[in-house]
Amino acid sequence: MTVATIGANRRTAMAMGLLAALLAGSALGWTERVLGYGGLNALARSNEQYLDDAFDRSLRLFAVLSAVKVGLAVIEGSEVGAGFGVEVGDFVQAAYDHVDTAWRVVLAAGVMLKTLKYVLRAADYLDHWALIAALACGLFAMALPLLWPSRTRLRRTARDGSLLFTAFAVALFLLLPVTVAGGQWLSGRITAPALDQAESGLLQIQKDLERVSEIVYDPNKSAIANLLDSPGAKVEQLVDFVLEKTANLAAYLFTVIAVYVFDCALFPAAMLIFWVWLTRWTARYFLRVKRDRDFKDDLRAILRQTVGLGKK
Repeated sequence: MTVATIGANRRTAMAMGLLAALLAGSALGWTERVLGYGGLNALARSNEQYLDDAFDRSLRLFAVLSAVKVGLAVIEGSEVGAGFGVEVGDFVQAAYDHVDTAWRVVLAAGVMLKTLKYVLRAADYLDHWALIAALACGLFAMALPLLWPSRTRLRRTARDGSLLFTAFAVALFLLLPVTVAGGQWLSGRITAPALDQAESGLLQIQKDLERVSEIVYDPNKSAIANLLDSPGAKVEQLVDFVLEKTANLAAYLFTVIAVYVFDCALFPAAMLIFWVWLTRWTARYFLRVKRDRDFKDDLRAILRQTVGLGKK
């Protein structure tokens, strides 16, 4: 046995010992604790707090938009005429449609935020098992040449499984939490100020709509009295409200829609494309290394068979 062979055997034994220690530590939960103390626990807490806060805000906006929809529906369904066969409710039809669109977007965003929270919890459970599977496949692939030298195909399968589970573990441990943290960072510096302003504006419009709803129908009066009570004044006040508030309402609604489309659609899609590209590039690199290693293994096997035949 040459010195190079002895050195290679020692390196293999050391690598197998390290993998065995990591596998035992992962099975006992030590590796995950170390990674958690290294910053993953703090990252997980920060992401969960961000998702809870974002979901609570979506609930508030959903409630405000629901109230605005009710107020506009009261005006839209009113029979107060503005002349020429046109009712005041006809003026708010477009605004009502925009509110309904924003209402649906906020509802979808709330569902996505809650779903993402559960995805992170599932990843927190599965990352431990993905790491164990990666280490077990790697240890098995290194032990196969010592136990069954002829099982080259099984060794390649175990090596491929180790690479696959390693990529899966990295995605669960790091990539997904970092993506959520990146969304939190962008939201705090880009979209959150605009959303604060839009929420304040919608709250004010909600209060104005409550006042306008009382103009259209006074609950302290009978139905006949509401129909006969100063229709000209009602028309004037409702038209003033439509002219003054509709433009601001549209601006706030477009802001809300743009913010949630960016936070819950564009940014996650961009990050997904980036991670897919990075994963494909990394996979191609390791596959190229693997093909070179497999070629060397096949060449060594052919040389062993040739030397063995020559000895016979």
